Amino acid sequence: MSSDLLICCFEISFQLETLVASDAKEGEIQAIIAEVPLIILRCISRDEATLIVAQKVFKGLYENASNGADVGAHLAILAAIHDVSKLVVKELTSWVIYSAEDRKLNKDVTIGHICNELLNLAEYNVHMAKLLDAGRNNTYIKITRLLYLEAAIEFAISLIQTLVISDSSVISELHNLVDALAKLAAQPGSPESLQQLVEIARNPAAVSLSGLTIGKDDNTGPI
Repeated sequence: MSSDLLICCFEISFQLETLVASDAKEGEIQAIIAEVPLIILRCISRDEATLIVAQKVFKGLYENASNGADVGAHLAILAAIHDVSKLVVKELTSWVIYSAEDRKLNKDVTIGHICNELLNLAEYNVHMAKLLDAGRNNTYIKITRLLYLEAAIEFAISLIQTLVISDSSVISELHNLVDALAKLAAQPGSPESLQQLVEIARNPAAVSLSGLTIGKDDNTGPI
């Protein structure tokens, strides 16, 4: 079963790559994506088949992460199969949390996971908050860990900023992460823009987004 499934996945993946590269119509791409859950439903073990496909697609997400169309197609496949097995969200969340830095801190892909309801936000929220808090509470951090922490803070700020604008309804499920950013914003030397972002994240409906700018030049790293 696994070998046959992988062959089918390879064929579909090749077709998708060809369509994306040739700027095919959305309808053609969606028709190919729709075949994936149908193939899985023909398997004896749907959970096993779904996770085999999900793992392959998850890996493919990051192989061409700079190509928005390619990323979108891979996310669409994950969204199409996540109803087939309840294990998809659980496993995807684990893969994201325990993946390498370049994957974990890829904002565009993470936003895609969140918008397609592919992550367990409660678990992801706690993990990211602990990551930021661990660095804030540790004065003696190796330089490699410090650089990672700075990247994680920048990622978290950009993630919340994007979600506030594009999908503020999910912010309430990332309250631990927002609280971790609030602790950073309360430290001496923290930029006013970070404090503003925290206020907006905590009450997005009541605050105007005008003037919200947090750039890489802001002092958002650990203090």
